[in-house]
Amino acid sequence: MKPEFIGRVNWAPQDHKQPDLWQLEEPYGQLTSDGLMVISPPWKQVNGASIPKWAWRLVGHPFEGNNRIWSVNHDVGYHREAIVLDYKRSNWTAEFILESYGVLDLSNLTVLYPGRKWWDKVVMTEGMQLCNETRLKQWAVKTAVLIGGARSWRKSA
Repeated sequence: MKPEFIGRVNWAPQDHKQPDLWQLEEPYGQLTSDGLMVISPPWKQVNGASIPKWAWRLVGHPFEGNNRIWSVNHDVGYHREAIVLDYKRSNWTAEFILESYGVLDLSNLTVLYPGRKWWDKVVMTEGMQLCNETRLKQWAVKTAVLIGGARSWRKSA
């Protein structure tokens, strides 16, 4: 299956005292090569923790440029608030699922929550490849997430 993003990142800042806290205003998704669909539901808050703050100068802020396209789903997933569906078993288009989010019964498509390694490998790596990031940037982001992401994953468990 060809990986792709579905929808667009539509969000708003939440607190002028916390400029790195943003809230999704509509669902946002990503189809993965293994036939799963990741949905970041609306009203979920993201803080850019997918890329540790110490690495922002090296690879860029998580909410700027292409980083924001893939880091939102990665961020929501690290907080274990994303929904993962077995999309290949669905008769609906990905766009229909996203537009009808909150109305459709998705329980028959929901899969067990994948672990951190899947999340990093599929959501982050495929996301960066879809954004045509250079190999050097992909390596730098992966390294930063491996070093700093473990802490975020443990905190949300």
